[in-house]
Amino acid sequence: MEKLDFTASVLPCSARPLIFDENKCIGCNRCAAVCQVDILIPNPVKGRPPVVLYPGECYYCGSCVMECPSKGALRLEHPLMNQAKFVPLKESRRTLREEAPPDYETVERITREAFWNKHEPGCCEHYLVHQMRAHKDFVRELDTVALDNETIAGNIMYTRAKIAGDDGRDYEVLCFGPLTVLPGYQNKGIGRMLVEYTKEKAAAMGFRAILICGDPCYYSRLGFVPAENFGIGNDQDMYADALQALELYDGALCGCAGRFVESEVFDMDMSGFEAYDSHFPQKDKKTGLPSQKRFLEVAGSRRPR
Repeated sequence: MEKLDFTASVLPCSARPLIFDENKCIGCNRCAAVCQVDILIPNPVKGRPPVVLYPGECYYCGSCVMECPSKGALRLEHPLMNQAKFVPLKESRRTLREEAPPDYETVERITREAFWNKHEPGCCEHYLVHQMRAHKDFVRELDTVALDNETIAGNIMYTRAKIAGDDGRDYEVLCFGPLTVLPGYQNKGIGRMLVEYTKEKAAAMGFRAILICGDPCYYSRLGFVPAENFGIGNDQDMYADALQALELYDGALCGCAGRFVESEVFDMDMSGFEAYDSHFPQKDKKTGLPSQKRFLEVAGSRRPR
């Protein structure tokens, strides 16, 4: 039988998956024996590292490195795209403080961003914020902004309200709103942080309870319960799913059945709204959004007391 001689040469490739240290490699060829894709062949020169014949076919399983008996003789050189270093995000530092006059414009802007098209096409909550600060029912000590590092990411504002009791007495309570979180910071606990902080502060100030109108699916997670549980309806003497209550001490609303009457500031004079809103960037108004449908659903769920 005629003897045939074969020669092998390395296939040209930009990849260089395996790096051998010739001073440490003992030429045992165990790496070539375990290679899953047969890219290695023994070196014809005894004691020299194997030849990487098909470098482009290596899938960097690491079997060869694990099999090598000489520590440091062989290492994987991953492609550049696999060597990417992930830079950690800057650690977020969240703080709370009272709103100050230099914050007013920013708070109104983020309120507009947060509520635009949420409950209705466009929004007017930023105009409510603009008017609320000068109202007699505004509780300035509870007007709080949340900062993420140096960025104002949220705000909560409170007004005095009352329960017109069935017993003929008026019971002072608090109402917050709007509770604002800038869209890019939503679902990160900022709203909860604002409510938790200010409710503790309100309790220390001697207030009885907080009543709000909002989606029970959200506010129930913050400890609010239906105001109906205490026999409290809205100002039209209707029980409403949206009307939620939070006692600031045990039994605070016991015996306070009646009608919840919010501050007159919520009956906004809209005559100056268009001129006020014109100072903000123009935004498209949209209808039929899921949040708008949910708002109508919750707002419309009422029944006689």
